[in-house]
Amino acid sequence: MKREPIDVEIRNLRHAPWNPRAQIKPADVEDLTASIKADGLIQRLVVVADPKTAGYTVIAGNRRLVACKAAGMKVVPCELLDVDETTAKRMTLIENLQRRDVDPVMEAELVQSLIDSGMTIEEIASETGRGDKWVWRRKQLTNLDRRYIAELDKRKATATVDCLERIARYPKSVQDVCLKRFGEYLSEGRQVAWNGVSYIFESCTCNINNAQFGKTACRKCGNNSANAPTLFGNDEPGQCGVCLERECFIRKTKSWIDGEIKKAEKSGHKVVRVKDLYKIDKYWDRSQRYN
Repeated sequence: MKREPIDVEIRNLRHAPWNPRAQIKPADVEDLTASIKADGLIQRLVVVADPKTAGYTVIAGNRRLVACKAAGMKVVPCELLDVDETTAKRMTLIENLQRRDVDPVMEAELVQSLIDSGMTIEEIASETGRGDKWVWRRKQLTNLDRRYIAELDKRKATATVDCLERIARYPKSVQDVCLKRFGEYLSEGRQVAWNGVSYIFESCTCNINNAQFGKTACRKCGNNSANAPTLFGNDEPGQCGVCLERECFIRKTKSWIDGEIKKAEKSGHKVVRVKDLYKIDKYWDRSQRYN
């Protein structure tokens, strides 16, 4: 990769439009601005040529660019790379992902962006120095309904990474149902751990082992937690764990019950459902109490 040190007028530099951390205010880099005023810019910005504007796009050094502007610099020392836009995008995303001050949700978005660019989980792990499992877990975090983050922000609460990752494991239908109860659990300044809210989500799932219907299809189903060992890690693949699609479990249970009723009626038995029993007036009065 060809690298060339150059000096660029600051008016010819722009933030990379694909950089998720481009929204930085001068107030966020006050210490860095003071350092640049006192000692100058020690580390060069990394840039690529922008043929559309005849200027340069900063792919590494976004905070330094903001601080240089705040410090009143007219010319900025840079390092010009000769790479295509796809490579430049990947370098920006990886540079951000290697930072230690990035929140987990943004890390998840960065990982997904790299995957969308064609990188594999193994390649991302190698480039960032993170393990395959870490990258996979961040990728799965993109499944988190962002309304959960909004609820945390609204109540000035926080949640552990483990908690957010576990919520993200559930399908959107379960997350949607549990959102209100999750919000009601929060209180200002509180940090939420999974053991505090797990009951909310577990009440919306069903244990396949307790099912009375045939489980053959469930053993291969993607909504069987046992088939997501990288995420759940507690069940043996191909066995029965927790059903993450409650509506499907309910439909199968209802179908099984209807089938058993038909069998009983075909054998000459009279079947009375409990829910039908309590519709009879002598068992139910106007105040909705049993007689």
